[in-house]
Amino acid sequence: MPNKALFSAATIACSAIVSQPVIAQPYQCRMPARITVPVIAPEGPARRMPVTGYTLALSWSPEFCKGRGNGTQCSGANGRFGFIVHGLWPEARGSWPQWCQSPNRLSPAEARRNMCMMPSANLIARQWIKHGSCMTRKPETYFKVTRILWNSLRFPDMDRLSGQKGLTAGDIRTAIASTNVGIEAKHIGLDLDRKGWLEEVQICYGKRFRPTPCDRRRFGAANGTLAKIWRGGLAVLTAARQRSFAAAPPLLLRQCPNRLRACSGTAVDQTPERPVPRRRLWDQRHHNRPWQAAHG
Repeated sequence: MPNKALFSAATIACSAIVSQPVIAQPYQCRMPARITVPVIAPEGPARRMPVTGYTLALSWSPEFCKGRGNGTQCSGANGRFGFIVHGLWPEARGSWPQWCQSPNRLSPAEARRNMCMMPSANLIARQWIKHGSCMTRKPETYFKVTRILWNSLRFPDMDRLSGQKGLTAGDIRTAIASTNVGIEAKHIGLDLDRKGWLEEVQICYGKRFRPTPCDRRRFGAANGTLAKIWRGGLAVLTAARQRSFAAAPPLLLRQCPNRLRACSGTAVDQTPERPVPRRRLWDQRHHNRPWQAAHG
């Protein structure tokens, strides 16, 4: 899909999903002053295929950072993270495009712009090379589309949800769907580890970026599966902070509820966008799962 068409489709789809003003992780995020973009070598054959849909994969930081204390995501030096974007993945019938190769390189400035959404230069570079190159010619377009989808989402109070007795995968789906008009439980995939801890959420989209039912491969844990949410050191959001954020006047991008605020307190993009919150990196343990190893 050409750059303008890709951006337009995501923006229009975002305008149709008017999210409720519920924020789950309004923690501070301070981007590093300098970013070095690593060179990512393809780890498999190039596979160009017609794109039939997309997956927005969102990783849960407290679970990833369990036992880890270093890096941008887990050290605490750059902020406290809840959900982060693992990646935006193009899908194809029965398979997925990958490693399509692009002559356009990811700049340090573009990588830094996305660090509060994806707090790892390695993760950002890898997602562009492996997945973004199969969607569009420019990394700027790939990440702008990712931000549009990301900024259109709202999340429930994960701290409160984690304390719910008898919590199931279906409860988590219902809670996320209830805070996002236009997204239903069937559009949400969940990845739980072997002990039932939440590791990742996947939002399934069609070719025009409209939420669509996840197939069996992406749906993950059945609704009746018992689930747990690790909170780590995340602080509980007070009612006063919730009221303060909800009272802030919104800036709109095609009716998407966005607020212009950079992680460092100054604008990082001229396009009005909600502050890019802080989420979680890809856990290498996922590579034990076939479909995630392919998408990671």
